[in-house]
Amino acid sequence: IRPFVEKYANFTCDLSYRSPPQLRGPSAAERTIFDERGIKSDWKSLIESHPDRFAVGVDDVQTWDEYDEVAAVIRKGLLANLSDGTARKVAFENAKAWLKLD
Repeated sequence: IRPFVEKYANFTCDLSYRSPPQLRGPSAAERTIFDERGIKSDWKSLIESHPDRFAVGVDDVQTWDEYDEVAAVIRKGLLANLSDGTARKVAFENAKAWLKLD
C-alpha cells in the first residue's frame, strides 16, 4: 500500500485485525502484518517512513483473555520492533491526535 500512502497525505491506517490470534484460516498468513515474532520488513519500513499515519487497534475479541492475547502480540510483535518514537505514535499518540484528545 506504499504508493497509496504516499499519494494520499490524509490517509491513516488502523492496524487492528492484522495479526494472530484474530487472523485465522487459510489466508491468514498473507494478511498478517505482524505476529509474536516480529513485523514484516516491508510493513516496518512503511510504518517507520510514515509514523504519523498508523495506529494499533483491537477488533472483534470475544473475551478479555483474547483481548490480552491480542494486546500481547501488539506489544511484542509490533511495538517492540519499531523505533521508540514510532512505537509511541502507533501505540497511542496518533489516535489521541486524530481524535483531538489533547
